[in-house]
Amino acid sequence: MDTPWVKRFLEHPAFIWVAIFLPLLLCVSALGSGIVADDYIQRFKLLDGEGLPPGYAELGALIGSNPLLTLFQFFPGGVETNQALVEMGTLPWWSVADAQGAFFRPLTSATHMLDYGLFPDNFVLQHLHNFLWAGLGVWVVSKLYRQHIA
Repeated sequence: MDTPWVKRFLEHPAFIWVAIFLPLLLCVSALGSGIVADDYIQRFKLLDGEGLPPGYAELGALIGSNPLLTLFQFFPGGVETNQALVEMGTLPWWSVADAQGAFFRPLTSATHMLDYGLFPDNFVLQHLHNFLWAGLGVWVVSKLYRQHIA
């Protein structure tokens, strides 16, 4: 079934700019949010253990300390490891004993490493860097769609 309206919609000159800037505009409030939740664990990994309260020295051994490979590894699984994370307060007491939360994202990890290398304490610039990557990703995908649909 041919859908010419989809082709016209995707080929409209304004489409790419709306596709890039509308999501970024909707997320602009994140620029001043600083870091929250898992950002603290990532900061810990990227700054060689800095940034967490005393008593968390063993956290790196529990969740991995290589930022390129384990930046998105928050609880690698295993009953003993998860129990230690519960006792630290990293996982809630009601967590599944052998739960696992680990993602392999080396490209994203590399951009986070760049952020912390260039501006470790400027979270606005880190978020803006993320916005640039998001916009570039939308632009690349739109070019691919246009190439294969047209």
